[in-house]
Amino acid sequence: MAFRVSVRRWCVRGVALAVASALAACAPAPSGRAARPLKIAVTETGGDFVLSLEEPVRTVVCLERDFRRGAGDPQAVRLIWGARCTGGRDCLTSVRYNDAALDTTQPAQRLTASEQGTCYECELAGDHGRAAVRFRVTQRGAFEPCRL
Repeated sequence: MAFRVSVRRWCVRGVALAVASALAACAPAPSGRAARPLKIAVTETGGDFVLSLEEPVRTVVCLERDFRRGAGDPQAVRLIWGARCTGGRDCLTSVRYNDAALDTTQPAQRLTASEQGTCYECELAGDHGRAAVRFRVTQRGAFEPCRL
């Protein structure tokens, strides 16, 4: 069961929060071909945090990154949710944060206001590529792009 993200509707008004598309993955796609970058979108709908990909989502990994720490510091990255779809053709192009329709590989942590120097990152993978998004949660519970 997805928990509600503390978001004030007047901040986002249920409209898509355009948080940039992103990073191409270096890992090969399941077919052995190089993965291509996919389009990703983040929206807030009725208090749910929704991630959408241009093809069915097979895996989701979300983490909190602390840019104040060095790259080699194990506390610089904290895994906050991991899930996968094993439903084949029943996998959807949009998933909610902590979506009960997915098989959880890492239980979801609550999204709280981002501290200075930290951002959340989510990477979604489909059959033919990957995409990632980086964002912050404001003190008021709204979402915004991560700008450091």
